[in-house]
Amino acid sequence: TRRNVRLAAKRGLVVRPVEFDDHFVEGIRGIYNETPLRQGRKFWHYGKDFETVKRENGTYSGISEFIGAYLDNELVGFLKMVYVGKLASIMQILSKTKHYDKRPMNALMAKAVEVANEKGMSHLLYRKWVYHKNLPDALTEFKRRNGFEQVLVPRYYVPLTTKGRTAISLNLHLGFSEILPRSVVSTFLKTRNRYFKWRFSEPAAPAASGADTGSSNS
Repeated sequence: TRRNVRLAAKRGLVVRPVEFDDHFVEGIRGIYNETPLRQGRKFWHYGKDFETVKRENGTYSGISEFIGAYLDNELVGFLKMVYVGKLASIMQILSKTKHYDKRPMNALMAKAVEVANEKGMSHLLYRKWVYHKNLPDALTEFKRRNGFEQVLVPRYYVPLTTKGRTAISLNLHLGFSEILPRSVVSTFLKTRNRYFKWRFSEPAAPAASGADTGSSNS
């Protein structure tokens, strides 16, 4: 991870706190609309207009901070975190997939740790640790490599109605992914990934007669 942070700087990435203005919002929108798929499923931010992006990211304006990753003045990644007491909590971190080789995600995370430390925060939180019955997950691995650790916090559910008592007795409050067997969840995730790759794949362009053909990946 330290090597990736140094690599980001060597490859021209500039990471800094930024103001939440219209120019920055347009940059976020560019990141959202880069690709309709992320992590093997349909990306729910894809296709949103300027006003929607501005409204959704403008929440908690008095206690939030944005960090941007720039390459030649182009916003290629951003992070939003919110301060609550002595805690800093990451609400969103995202970057353009075409600039993955610049390691913007690692650089953004390192800057978030630096900023939170300068503000005297005691902890930096990044939501969940276990996803899909603890099946291998790229996001969990990213958190682990960046120094995050799982902290177990007791959670209690108290039914208020007959419907609530029924739901808790059937473990419905845990969500279907936690109720289904691990093998079923794994099969579903693989099937979902294949479907979305097929659904959003671009048809190959026909090759001209006598011309050389090739392919490239980013």
